[in-house]
Amino acid sequence: MAAEPEHEHEPATRLAFADFYQRPIGPRGLEPNPRLLALAGTRVELSGFVARTHDAPPSLSILAPTPVMLDDEDEGLADDLPAAVAYLHATDARVAAAIGACRGAMRVAGRLELGRQPEADGRASFVRLRADDVQCAR
Repeated sequence: MAAEPEHEHEPATRLAFADFYQRPIGPRGLEPNPRLLALAGTRVELSGFVARTHDAPPSLSILAPTPVMLDDEDEGLADDLPAAVAYLHATDARVAAAIGACRGAMRVAGRLELGRQPEADGRASFVRLRADDVQCAR
């Protein structure tokens, strides 16, 4: 299932999870990659898997580089979520439905936002995507 954009969008720049943080990790811990910082505020395309949760708000999804199942009852905030993830904020109900309908890999396009922000699930995000288009892998 795909969410078709209502109007023509600007082209999206391909972004990979490997582009999120500098490698190797230095003494200051994770530091944003210059490429990620340069793309802030632009429309990007990111491929991954929605981290499945038991009790996440319907409007909240986390895109991860690999399939992940989070269970806050058992692990609390000590879960298997990788460091490089993007919080997806759907721009409309159609996009949210398309995100929820994908059961495997997906490609998501939207405006890239950076900076620490509290999320509805109690975590803080650093990378967010204002998703406006979703394509499920076939």
